Amino acid sequence: NVFYENSAVTGGGGIYSTINNNSGNNGNINLTNNLLYDNSSGKGGGICAIVYGDTIQNKNNLNLTNNTLSGNVSNSNEGSGVYVNTTGITNLNNCIVYGNAGTDVFHDNASPGLLNIQFSLVGTFENTSGIDDSQNHNIVGEDPLFISDDNFHLIPESPCINSGNPVFFNAGNNPDLSGINTDIEGNARIANSKIDMGAYQNTFIPYISLTGITVDGIDASLNNENDTLYEITIAYTG
Repeated sequence: NVFYENSAVTGGGGIYSTINNNSGNNGNINLTNNLLYDNSSGKGGGICAIVYGDTIQNKNNLNLTNNTLSGNVSNSNEGSGVYVNTTGITNLNNCIVYGNAGTDVFHDNASPGLLNIQFSLVGTFENTSGIDDSQNHNIVGEDPLFISDDNFHLIPESPCINSGNPVFFNAGNNPDLSGINTDIEGNARIANSKIDMGAYQNTFIPYISLTGITVDGIDASLNNENDTLYEITIAYTG
């Protein structure tokens, strides 16, 4: 799904996740393969996860897997990509949160809940401990190298390519995402046991350049600089 150019006064221009702690209900929300861009709100222009109530008896768990959030705005500049203030657990796995106004990810330190970020690229963050620990395999502060400001496919040099972890799609996990086999565009989500960060799995054709080749005195050099698809047969004839 694509969430763009939405707005909200309080929080969650793209997606607003909330639960009343006094309601006696628990909530679990799973968001996979989504693009959220150019949304705006008071807090969490892209996604705002927040709780209300005076007791801590419920869990509002939010699982974000292979989502891309960019260009979102919050009036407070706190968590323009993702703003978290919950009593449950918020997991960001294989996500790209970059290029949002102010802070990309903000965890309200008054919140008793947990924010776990793994195998994700995050531009800027606040009150988010452990995000830059090597054991979490995150990329912090680097440009993901989108094609453009409004095209969130990754160019071949992107650090996000093959940098996710396919284990999040294994059967038996909680949440169980094993039934999701494609990315946001319907391309294979996992390729050669590798997975990219973000909503789009890269499908570019590797660059090939063959130079200095002659056949019967004719220059046969070629390249696929313009994404031309060549079929090449090389045979030794003696």
